[in-house]
Amino acid sequence: MGQDGDFKWVDKSAVEFSNYGPGWPRNTADVWDCGQIFTGRTCTLPSSNVKCHFHIILVEAVIARCQHQLSSNSLPGNYDGKWETTNCFKSLGYICEMTGGQNPKPTATPDSHCDPGYLLYGDFCYHFETESVKNWQDAEAHCNSEQGHLASFHSQEELSFLTGVIQASPTGISLWMGGHDSVTEGGWEWTDGSPFRYIRWSAGNPDNYYGEDCLSIYINGGYWNDDNCEYKRGYICERRGETCCWS
Repeated sequence: MGQDGDFKWVDKSAVEFSNYGPGWPRNTADVWDCGQIFTGRTCTLPSSNVKCHFHIILVEAVIARCQHQLSSNSLPGNYDGKWETTNCFKSLGYICEMTGGQNPKPTATPDSHCDPGYLLYGDFCYHFETESVKNWQDAEAHCNSEQGHLASFHSQEELSFLTGVIQASPTGISLWMGGHDSVTEGGWEWTDGSPFRYIRWSAGNPDNYYGEDCLSIYINGGYWNDDNCEYKRGYICERRGETCCWS
């Protein structure tokens, strides 16, 4: 990633045209690092009366290049093509561009894969449990039974992935993660034993209010809170992805 707020095309061509809507681009605490173009167009799916909105993803500092020759008469509906910023891990439609005459290579198969119910990011698989709530210890025990731990995070990119998923279908206020300071007050650590270096505490936290020793993440914004370990919440399990063994 480049400097925060400095939008670029991934093909390194000059940004000579922009079409941001009023008040955009915005950056929400280093999370909204990508962009989208909102057509405002609606459609009716063939077998239902569901209305849908078309979005096309752009990118900040790693923006996939889209050149837009926009016309209000080019498509039916409200097609103003204004740009906005958003979380890079939202699932949106997209446009690929290539130089004419080239033969694109197939996308390489990831080195790791996940079982059903888990999402792959990097080399790890994540399960987002929002229907069955548990206290922190029981949530960690369940993740252990799945050969994993409550999730740990070590970079803004990982946390952006997380918040993009949980904000897509928010449930409750917060979810359990693998951080705790139950061994030594103020000595936070992850249950998977990885270094506790990257932090994203919400304002005023951790405050150890009435002995809060477990870490939860707020769904709205992705900030962390030291929490009462006995509260029952949804949780995020993490385990290493299974290595593919194709010959």
